[in-house]
Amino acid sequence: MPKWFEYIFNTPNYHRIQHAKKPQYLDRNHSSNFIIWDRLFDTFKQEIEKPIYGLVKNIYTY
Repeated sequence: MPKWFEYIFNTPNYHRIQHAKKPQYLDRNHSSNFIIWDRLFDTFKQEIEKPIYGLVKNIYTY
């Protein structure tokens, strides 16, 4: 994607962070279409290392 496009729109690269369970990625990249809102409200996080997906802690129920 062009750099200007990734600065404004939420791409799959940025959306992965939303589902990660590592502490550095918690509560980051909330936007659904425009990543510029996360940049403005300081909730944007660039992917540094590969995210691990799932729950932060298990719920131990069925």
